[in-house]
Amino acid sequence: LLRIIESGSVTMKERAVLAVECITNDPENAWAISAYGGVSVLLDLCKSGSIAAQLHGVGAIKNVSTNEDVRI
Repeated sequence: LLRIIESGSVTMKERAVLAVECITNDPENAWAISAYGGVSVLLDLCKSGSIAAQLHGVGAIKNVSTNEDVRI
């Protein structure tokens, strides 16, 4: 999903970031997204993606940031 967010079409990016937002509700998945460099990918998307992608990107970052293990 992260690779699609980096290099997919606009539609594919929106779908992938929606999926990332959903799976990061689980703390283990949030940790995995962070561990594999997902936060920087999501931040880049928030800078230059479509409005829909940005909204879901912010939601995913919020989910990751509320995980205590990630913050440590």
